[in-house]
Parts: sequence; structure tokens; C-alpha cells
Amino acid sequence: MTDWDDYQYFLALIRQGTVRKAAQILNVNHSTVSRRLEQFQRRLNVNLYERGPQGYILTEAGLKVKQTAEEIESLTLGCVKVVENKNQIIEGDVYLDLADIFIPIVSEALSNLCQQHPNLTLHLNADIHNANIDKREADIVIRFGQQPPEHLIGRPLGHLDFAVYCQKQKQPIYQDWQTAPWVRWPKHYRAHIIEQWIDQHIQQTTTAIRVNSYHALQQFVLSGAGVSLLVPWVEEGNPNLVRLSPVIEELNGQFWLLKHPDLRGVERVKCVFDCINHCFEQHIGKSNFFHRF
Repeated sequence: MTDWDDYQYFLALIRQGTVRKAAQILNVNHSTVSRRLEQFQRRLNVNLYERGPQGYILTEAGLKVKQTAEEIESLTLGCVKVVENKNQIIEGDVYLDLADIFIPIVSEALSNLCQQHPNLTLHLNADIHNANIDKREADIVIRFGQQPPEHLIGRPLGHLDFAVYCQKQKQPIYQDWQTAPWVRWPKHYRAHIIEQWIDQHIQQTTTAIRVNSYHALQQFVLSGAGVSLLVPWVEEGNPNLVRLSPVIEELNGQFWLLKHPDLRGVERVKCVFDCINHCFEQHIGKSNFFHRF
């Protein structure tokens, strides 16, 4: 019984002209090539070639086997190409977990991506409760921290600065921001680095309102409800916000784009992952406050 490897060894010899060159192409020892070809001829019970002054000369049987081998090769390569093309079709569900602060950066590009691939469906969680990527609640996440879990695949996107902001009209009242009313995250969100910092450094504060999204935080600061810690790119485009403090160095943090290692070869996840990364590269190039390390 023969297999595809037998035909590969035979074609390599015919195309390269010598056992040594065939061995180099096949990445094996030359004695392996000689042995495999002898076994191949014995199984077929024919001589496929003769050795002449100009190299190997195919016998009539060898010509027929060569034709068969090339047909098998063509079919095999055709199957591989079909599978590769199939893998390039971007379809299915991709689950994302990223804070709503990042939505303006990625929304247009992700919308265009969905239009380019109508069978691709994105599921976005922008809640303050992080989806558990290890339990496969999300395929792609953005996480804060100096170093993400080692088993996840990803790249650093940059880092965020935070500072205290208020509505422009409230600046005279809230200038002493340590005693001003604050717009804060929910009480059960104590693990958040911002909430920890407020508890440790702002002892006399009163809480005007607690919200569970960054967008809501911005809107209540804009409405004059109190002060809060926002990111400086908000200041770039909003004349109704005033920064009351320098950048809070303790809150300077790196953030990462991550995916589960089991999804390394999944084309739809790779496509969305690369799209998000490209969005941040473009945004960083335009922003004076938001940048990579």
C-alpha cells in the first residue's frame, strides 16, 4: 500500500535530478530518500526510472506514476486552498468587554467591519462588571494593570492619565475640589482604582451621585452635579469642562488589549482584535494626552 509521501519522494527526485537535492527539499537524510524510493518500487513491483549519464530517466511505468502523482498533488493543494479560503470568511459571534469610555474610539471602525462582513455579529459588554475571559464570557477584553495574566494573549494599548474636572460654570464654587461634592462609581465598586484613591485621599467629600458608567460620569459632571476624575482627552474637545487638578500620578495606569489563548487561530477574533488595535494606534496619533509607552 502506498501513501502520498511515496509520491512526494518520487516527484522530488524527478524534479531535483539527484537524491541529495531531493533530500534537501524534503528536509530528510539522502539515505532516507533512497530507501523510501526502493520500497516504493518494490510495492509497485516495477522500475520507475533508470540511472543514465544525464540523470534519472523515467520508464514507461514511471511516466504513468508521475502523471498520477501530479494529479494527486494538484488535488491535495486544491483542498488546502479551499480550506484556507474558508478560514478567511469572517463570520460568527465575537464577544467584547471594554469600558464605555473607549466606545467613541472603536465604534466607527467596528461598524464598518460589520458592514464588510454581514455574517459577523459583535456582542459588546460595557458594564463596570468585567466579563470573565477565562470562563469565556468574552473573547476580547481591555483591562487596566501594569501586567496582565501571563496566559492571555495581547498587547499594551497605552496608558491613561486622570485628573479632577468640573463644569466650567461651577469652577469658582468647586475650585477647592477636595471639599466639593463628587460624582462617583457605585459603592460595590470598591475594587476600582479610582474609588480606592478617593477613599484614601478625599476625607471630607460628600457624594452627590453614584453612576455605573463612564458616560454617565461625564454627563453629571457636565451638568454641574459635582467634580470627578476624568481622562484628559475629554478636555480636548469639550469647552464646558475645566480641569481643577494636575494629573494624579498614582492613577496613571497601563491598559491592555487581550484575548484567550484558545482563540489564537480563530480568524473572526483576530480580525476584530486587529481592528480595535488599529483604532487605538490612530487615536494615539491624534491625541496629546493619550499615548503608548
